[in-house]
Amino acid sequence: MTKARFTSSSYKTAICCYGVNCYHIDDSTENEPCWGAVGVVDEVSYGEDDYGWVHGCEGHAECWGGGDYIKEQPELQRANKLLE
Repeated sequence: MTKARFTSSSYKTAICCYGVNCYHIDDSTENEPCWGAVGVVDEVSYGEDDYGWVHGCEGHAECWGGGDYIKEQPELQRANKLLE
């Protein structure tokens, strides 16, 4: 069974890595949707010369390190739309 994906209208996949989604997108909820721009939040080592990037949206960026979810601020969302 596929989990629901909850995203805000401000959600944008990563520009740096060709449209990569937030690591938390499959576990996002109505109360903690993915929002904002997705960027690199950490580097993970799989071996001596093997590593990967962890990408997180603005809401889940701090969650990777054990932090809290950051709620989207409607006034910031309106400001971001003006900048586009």
